[in-house]
Amino acid sequence: MKQPPRTFRYLVTIHYREPTYQRHTWGDNVVPLHPYRARYEVVSRGSERAVEIALQEFRHTAALSSAGWVRQVVRVDCRCLGEQANRAER
Repeated sequence: MKQPPRTFRYLVTIHYREPTYQRHTWGDNVVPLHPYRARYEVVSRGSERAVEIALQEFRHTAALSSAGWVRQVVRVDCRCLGEQANRAER
């Protein structure tokens, strides 16, 4: 009997800025020290796919936002939390 593919849980952190909001709030010369963060827990067979899934969710959430500010991704971190038993990848 063939074993199902192994899947893992990942914590993906997307660091982003909102340059339009920042210019509106603080002007052109001030950049906040730390970007905003969005975190997603994702089940996937690998870290690259986990990042893809998290970025899709991030873009979807941004599209639903009523603010309308541009969100600029500046960094993405991905950390494996361990193997996920009996759950299919999205």
